[in-house]
Amino acid sequence: MNDEHRSGGVPVAIEIAITRKSFRSASGFGNDVLADIAFRLETGTITAITAPSGAGKTTLLKIIAGLDRDFDGRLDSSARRVGFVFQEPRLIPWRSVFDNLRIAAPATPTSELDALLGTFHLEQHRHHYPHELSLGLARRVAIARAFVVHPDLLLLDEPFVSLDERLVNELRQELIALVEANRITTLLATHDIAEAVRIAERMIVLDGHPTRVVADHPLREPRNERSDTFVSRAADAIRSRRRLV
Repeated sequence: MNDEHRSGGVPVAIEIAITRKSFRSASGFGNDVLADIAFRLETGTITAITAPSGAGKTTLLKIIAGLDRDFDGRLDSSARRVGFVFQEPRLIPWRSVFDNLRIAAPATPTSELDALLGTFHLEQHRHHYPHELSLGLARRVAIARAFVVHPDLLLLDEPFVSLDERLVNELRQELIALVEANRITTLLATHDIAEAVRIAERMIVLDGHPTRVVADHPLREPRNERSDTFVSRAADAIRSRRRLV
């Protein structure tokens, strides 16, 4: 079957144009969080959004996922299945690792679930419950759960936060391999600019109050050729809002 039409590989057009997103405080005053944010996600690419903590990255992802429709602007999305990895794993505590995957995709063959457990090195934890897992293992389960639905749009909200460097490196490679193999349109939100440079093909920088797009950088260096020196220089340029070359 052509990659463009298989599950998880369909062409996906995502266009977001937020003129204003605000929350109302307990005192009744409105607080504008996002404003004048517009971009398009290209099929099969990994785009990273970086912004300071508390700048509204999670709010933006929820809008794109269709979980928050209370905003001024428009969202045009042809995505049929969305995988969302939240900052917290959000596993069902009274269900095993295997059942957390099964509930997300009830019709998926057991052999496919087993293969996904293998991809994320979770085979020996299939009968464990969330409270028996380390944070790193719980994050692996959460990422596996996002993939089990065969998403054509994958949203990642700080998926590696609070993990040690070795585990981050492992998860990063597993994530990239699955995204590339299935041509999944992916949006990663993170405050870690260097991490985003290692993963993404494009960087959208948000800042200000309300939060706006302040820079949009393509990362043309092939992902597998990005040295530590390249990552450091690119991250420094993005922090200082210099043009990437």
